[in-house]
Amino acid sequence: MSPNWPTEDGTARQPSIDSSILSAIEHRDSFAERLGLLQTGVVDIHTEHVILHLLTFDETQRILRFQHGPDEPWATGYPSEEQVDYLTAYLVELRGTRPANYWQSQLRRRRDGLVIGGAGVTGPPDARGSVVIGYEIDPTVPDDDFGVEIVDALLDVAEEMDARRAVTSTRVNDIVRQNAYLRAGLTETSRSGAIIHFAIDF
Repeated sequence: MSPNWPTEDGTARQPSIDSSILSAIEHRDSFAERLGLLQTGVVDIHTEHVILHLLTFDETQRILRFQHGPDEPWATGYPSEEQVDYLTAYLVELRGTRPANYWQSQLRRRRDGLVIGGAGVTGPPDARGSVVIGYEIDPTVPDDDFGVEIVDALLDVAEEMDARRAVTSTRVNDIVRQNAYLRAGLTETSRSGAIIHFAIDF
């Protein structure tokens, strides 16, 4: 079922997705192949409790159509509005002629296969060697302390991209993700309004 988000008048809305992005796209290579991470063996990452499943072109397109895969149960709010934004940008990269710059994964709980969110690394490294990491777990899923495992996995991917620094940010009230980043070794670097910025050097 497609997620609905309330509007100001209380009615439900569905996310707006550019139909051209979901149209027939000629580039069928998986993201891993285009980025070259297959050469280093970085495809799916298995942590103790979570699988970071690297999304292919077809899977990303299917998710943006809110279509489940076979034996792929989704948490109630997946994909969230935030995930739709990331996946749409990811698909745009796959559609282009330049090498894809995203490592975008679907988070699956190992014990039952439930899709609980998404995680990714946005590159390639900039002039300072920095990439952006981030993850989101559906709020309907109990907090089983998966965050640190996920961030550790993303840092491994960043290093495979030859990044020298990984950065991210959260809202001030997002205590769960703040704790995950700090426990994974990132440090707070600055605050701007309601946003806290974090970084780690390799």
